[in-house]
Amino acid sequence: MNIISASRRTDIPAFYSDWFMKRLDEGFVKYKNPFNQKIYSANISPNDVLAIVFWSKDFNPLIKHLDRLDKNYRFYFHFTITGHPKIFEHSTPSVEKAIDTFKILSERYSPYHVIWRFDPIIFSNVTPLNYYIEKFNYISNKLKGYTHSCYFSFVQAYYSKVRRQFAIIETNSNIKFMKPSTEDQIYLLNFMKEASKQCGMILYSCCQNQFADSQIKKASCIDKHLLEKLFPNINFPIKKNPTRKECGCYKSIDVGAYDTCPHGCVYCYANINKDKALNYFETHQQNAVSLYF
Repeated sequence: MNIISASRRTDIPAFYSDWFMKRLDEGFVKYKNPFNQKIYSANISPNDVLAIVFWSKDFNPLIKHLDRLDKNYRFYFHFTITGHPKIFEHSTPSVEKAIDTFKILSERYSPYHVIWRFDPIIFSNVTPLNYYIEKFNYISNKLKGYTHSCYFSFVQAYYSKVRRQFAIIETNSNIKFMKPSTEDQIYLLNFMKEASKQCGMILYSCCQNQFADSQIKKASCIDKHLLEKLFPNINFPIKKNPTRKECGCYKSIDVGAYDTCPHGCVYCYANINKDKALNYFETHQQNAVSLYF
């Protein structure tokens, strides 16, 4: 039995919910390893799945399927809400709409089932320190009582796809990306610590161990211990299996695919460009056994 990640590589709840439910109905899905390009098949019938970890910026399209999911599967949610400018996130819902959806999930399940991701933090001339202080303060207060966890990271600009997208934005606009100073990082993190404490949330640093301290924990996005807390009658015999440096995740199978998410986020390491992803989304067949090209 496996943990299914749906998905780090694309936004399945927002764009491929109907497709994913069909795959669950048929009991299997094919997926491609993006590094060696090999094709694999995973059994995803209820008896083969320990739990599903959903990731999305817009869970609204998945809500209509929750009754069916509840009957056979265990799951929790990573819900990204950042409040970034539209030039950074072209097609994400408004902060207000996302918060409303977040509350629906939290009320249906529990505040522990829904993790808030304030991720990634991108310093630029249009998103300086004060921008993130304002956004974090606003969103954290709106989500007070609806979650107990906030995962964050500073943008991973070493990915070639991210650097390329940043260069295009800088060439075609007046936006300039910048590396935050140590002082600004410390100031922001101290603010986030205090704001999180006031809202009953624990901060988790994703793949950036240098920020972990007595008030910030190392993140495990695929988290065995959270699953054991949510589903205490189930045994989860899974081991740590990091996906990159300083990752704290346990083993899972990701059934998504790169270059398929039309949100158009410029910081995304999983897309070459938004036009290619939009074209895939518009031509994708609901009966397909996979999301890869």
